[in-house]
Amino acid sequence: MKKVTFSVLYPENNPENSNYFALYEHRCRFHRLFSHGWDFILKETPDSNWKTVKKYKLTEQKCWYKYTDSQQIIGLRFGRETTHGLYDLDWGSKYDPREQEESLRLLKAELELWGIFCFILIQSSFSQGLHLYFFLDRPINTFRLACVMNKAAVEAGLEIKRGQLETFPNTKNYNNLFNGHRLPLQQGSYMLDKDYIPYSDRLEDFLDAADWSAERNDTDLLESRLDEAYQWYKAQKNQERIYNPTPEDREFIEQVEYAQREIKEGFLNQIRISIEQGFTAEGETNELLLTIAKLGRILYGLSGQKYIDYIKETVMSCPGYLKYCRHKHEINRRCTEVARYGEKQWYPYRSRLPQDRPTYKYIKNALTNQTNLNLERQHNAQSRIIQAVAHIKQQQGKLPQKVGECKLAIRNITKELFGISVSDVTLNKAENLPLWHPKYRKAEGSVNEPLKKSSIADAPPTITPQPVIQETLQAEQTNSKQYKDCATPCHVTRDFDPDPKTPKPIPTLVFLILCHTFAYMKGVWSYQKMF
Repeated sequence: MKKVTFSVLYPENNPENSNYFALYEHRCRFHRLFSHGWDFILKETPDSNWKTVKKYKLTEQKCWYKYTDSQQIIGLRFGRETTHGLYDLDWGSKYDPREQEESLRLLKAELELWGIFCFILIQSSFSQGLHLYFFLDRPINTFRLACVMNKAAVEAGLEIKRGQLETFPNTKNYNNLFNGHRLPLQQGSYMLDKDYIPYSDRLEDFLDAADWSAERNDTDLLESRLDEAYQWYKAQKNQERIYNPTPEDREFIEQVEYAQREIKEGFLNQIRISIEQGFTAEGETNELLLTIAKLGRILYGLSGQKYIDYIKETVMSCPGYLKYCRHKHEINRRCTEVARYGEKQWYPYRSRLPQDRPTYKYIKNALTNQTNLNLERQHNAQSRIIQAVAHIKQQQGKLPQKVGECKLAIRNITKELFGISVSDVTLNKAENLPLWHPKYRKAEGSVNEPLKKSSIADAPPTITPQPVIQETLQAEQTNSKQYKDCATPCHVTRDFDPDPKTPKPIPTLVFLILCHTFAYMKGVWSYQKMF
């Protein structure tokens, strides 16, 4: 069709023209295909650069006028749902079918497995790039269609790369816009036949071809496999983030490694003590199996049969297994059940990166899978201090009288007995001073008895608070006559105000500077008017 300018005075856009109603029908059909008017892209002249227009949305009439303007070139983006997609193959790329048709043939063969059979080949512009269009009879999810197009290209052995092969819609990040593509049959754009020869630039022929493509493509098959493509894309993305991390992912990995270094010593020591202690009584099989499963899954990253064998061999080698375990006849089944639970409940360190950015506290809790970690650490530290004090008293008869010597002796003994020492911060805590400090021990006159050996599951002793008895306070009787002269007269109180208003505090300049963000930091355009 003949291109016209923006002005409504031209015959093609004049309602009095005999071809007006035919053009109006074309405009309606065209708008049904390309209806997303937000954030459109525009070239004001053929030689100018693309720019994104965000000030307003393209209506059907505005889009048509800009599309039929011979001086402007317009392109649209995608919304949440779409009825079309296209591949962009640049002139001279390694996938250009005019040089070799094998790549395009493989791509079409892969798309047929997803229900996309009929295509329209368009020369995009004077640059002789190719747009491979396909249309659907109803809207589908845009991002999942982009995943389908990516997966089909990868399965065909093609690489999605700018300047070689691009997909519209594209697989974008969450807060980004879909890439925009120029609308067909503008300047330098033609429909191509099977030999890549231009044969038409009439909009009516393109609209008929779009209807033909939509009728013959299997949208039901495509919709049934959208989730499959989406899950494939997420798996590919996570794998890329692990082996080729972005700067944000590197920061996240550093946080995970820092959390690992901090918790590794305490975590492994707790697990080691529990497993080495083994069975001490009946009814401990379940807890010990879960402890072993946690170690094998988080630290060693085991799964499948190796995971089951590790749990079985470890629990059978624990002290007290033959004496106290009452599940020896079904130990294979129990280890299998615990392994299945462990694979769902825990993950190996750095096995995957979640989509959102968790906080350090979340990472730490997720890796340890313990909610009362601080209480357990405190209880374990107190146990080590008490046992070290008892060991020193047994060897030397008493503790050193000087505080520094006492601290040094406790640190050396805890390192020797448990493989982990205690810090000065831990020793100087108020709840730990009575356990070792000479001043507190002298005041008490006796040494505290060592605690019984306990496992990780033992909760620290709780202190029952004593009730505080308070006397009821009586309001002091005031002499109303004494304050009669100082009281505000009733006729000026706010109770008699017919329209009372809440007073507004007047902030000082210092308060504004200290407690509020400057206007120019919020992007307020009228900041300069304030001065």
